[in-house]
Amino acid sequence: MPSKANVLEFIIYIIREFSREMKMTVPNAYKYLIKYQGIKFLEKHYGYEHTLGTDEIIENVIQVCKNNGGDLGWSYIMDLI
Repeated sequence: MPSKANVLEFIIYIIREFSREMKMTVPNAYKYLIKYQGIKFLEKHYGYEHTLGTDEIIENVIQVCKNNGGDLGWSYIMDLI
């Protein structure tokens, strides 16, 4: 069983990488990943996800968020302003 510290460190890393990839601030990336269950997914599937490359993890998180109603289009960006 992974330690909470390892899982937390992994999630923080992915939030930062997601924010860079999606060209958004870290706080906005965090809000998006919470709202559309990306962080919940990372917690639940840490055992598998942490073995993948960063690009693949980001793709998986994007898909999970889309499946839960996430849209990174212009309308979402305007909601954050």
